Amino acid sequence: MSPRLRTIEVMYGEPHTNPIEFHPQMLYLSQDKCDLEAGCPKAGELGTYRLSKVRNAIPQ
Repeated sequence: MSPRLRTIEVMYGEPHTNPIEFHPQMLYLSQDKCDLEAGCPKAGELGTYRLSKVRNAIPQ
């Protein structure tokens, strides 16, 4: 049985950015930076997000 993916809403980037909803898949370290790979329901594809740019995360 595969685990249920939980949606998370994040504020990403500059303070005036709109919230983004996605399904986290994997965290990884790349060139001394921590990145999050997540599926974006709006775009219908995986994206990579720099964790240092996440301002707030709210589980849905």
